[in-house]
Amino acid sequence: RDLHSFPTRRSSDLGKVTGIGFVSSKETPGLGSRATEAQYLDKYKNMDNKNEIEGVDNVTSATYSSKGLKKGIVKALEIYNENKGEIFK
Repeated sequence: RDLHSFPTRRSSDLGKVTGIGFVSSKETPGLGSRATEAQYLDKYKNMDNKNEIEGVDNVTSATYSSKGLKKGIVKALEIYNENKGEIFK
């Protein structure tokens, strides 16, 4: 189930997450949607590795949403790290 579509912003010189924004979200208001709130997303700022990201506590009653968000952020980091040489030519 595709619940989120989001870009992850990164600092080009530091390679850290600087913000997460949502293009769309199909989360249940008041439950899964809590994983899209700024207060929760700010916890990922300045993180640059999978262990840090996976160490963030899941939102209560939004476990699947939290886990999906983490997987998306980790994937964005992987793609960036694999391609940063091409991105910043």
